[in-house]
Amino acid sequence: MLFGIPPPSTPELVDGVPADELAASPSSRLRNTSARAVVVATAWVGLLLSVSALAPPGCALAPVLTQGPGLGAHPLAAALWGLRACLVAAAAILLTPGSRDQRLPTWVFLGVSLAGGGGFVLGPYLALRRYRPAVGRSELGAMARMSEGRMFSSLFLGLAAIAVIGVAVSFGGVGLGGARALLMEDAWTWAAAVDVLYLWVALWGPLCEDMRRRGLYEASSFADNLLAAGVVVGGPLGVLLYGVLRPKLEDRRD
Repeated sequence: MLFGIPPPSTPELVDGVPADELAASPSSRLRNTSARAVVVATAWVGLLLSVSALAPPGCALAPVLTQGPGLGAHPLAAALWGLRACLVAAAAILLTPGSRDQRLPTWVFLGVSLAGGGGFVLGPYLALRRYRPAVGRSELGAMARMSEGRMFSSLFLGLAAIAVIGVAVSFGGVGLGGARALLMEDAWTWAAAVDVLYLWVALWGPLCEDMRRRGLYEASSFADNLLAAGVVVGGPLGVLLYGVLRPKLEDRRD
């Protein structure tokens, strides 16, 4: 049950795939999968270009990937960096249930992203991962079971709340004009801001996929899309709260 709404019945599965998806032609499913990968990859390339070509002087991709903003960074940059880590944690609770048999090792990308790589590292994984809308509880590994637990989501929900407050306080301290000037002048603030935006938007696909695993989402349902949009608008707070409240996965009925 999510937000007091009982989930609909679990969709019928055929070889682990929802029956309504099998009704679509193979070419249609391939086009949908390819389009999803192209959109995510294009957004990731845009993220790289925003740092390599559009960023203020002194912003280089290598330092962004290998080190944080440091003790001398502006408080807004530090707060955005913390928010960025919470967005990666939010992505983790959505991605790990479907981590089995992926082309790339899920936890390696999530670990490096959480350590500082953010969306710059996570982007290729999001583009190349397999879509897995049907996962049974028995298929979860140890790490996936950990992120499936409410304690994991609750911990990062608290950290995300602190990060959001930090961003709000820092933004309030400099004002809109000061924040704009900081973005144009400070490399770390720029890098953190564009990565936060990328990760925030990138949560949509994995969220809908995870909701579908639990019988909470159908692409044709306006109400389901509205619910998913409301969760994503909340960013890390919305997704991590979803992680606390979402129904547990059940064993698949193949």
